[in-house]
Formats: sequence, structure tokens, C-alpha cells
Amino acid sequence: MSRTILSVDVGIKNFCYCFYDADEGRILEWARLAIEKEGKMLLIPRLVHFLERFKREHKEITERASVVVIEQQMASNMRIM
Repeated sequence: MSRTILSVDVGIKNFCYCFYDADEGRILEWARLAIEKEGKMLLIPRLVHFLERFKREHKEITERASVVVIEQQMASNMRIM
């Protein structure tokens, strides 16, 4: 089984991911997906709902990933620097 990395960047409006095969040194799949607003649903529940749907719809990727890397967002007061 090859070593694969699923790297994700969860934002307020977009969700980006890259699925990388470390053994072959190549990107297998990548995309930027819009996180749709669902009525007046608050941000955190909306993101959880989106991530659950992503996991279901991209089952092959989420199950094959050896490692999952999640980008840590910079605190808003640190962006000024």
C-alpha cells in the first residue's frame, strides 16, 4: 500500500484538498469546493455538515489516506504582522 497524504484547507467559503501519493511523488487529485450557505445555519454546524458530506462522497480518498494534514488558520489578530 502506498503512502498517501490528504491535505485540507477548510475556510469559511471554500474547502480545498490535495490527495498526494508520497511514494510516486505525484498529486492524485485536488480541488477547491464551495461551501454552500444553508439558510441561517451557523458556521460550525455548516462546516461539520459539509465535511460529513465530503467524507461520504469521497470515501475512496478518505479511506486510502495514510495521513491527513489540516491547515491551521492564522488568528485574525496575527494577520496584521
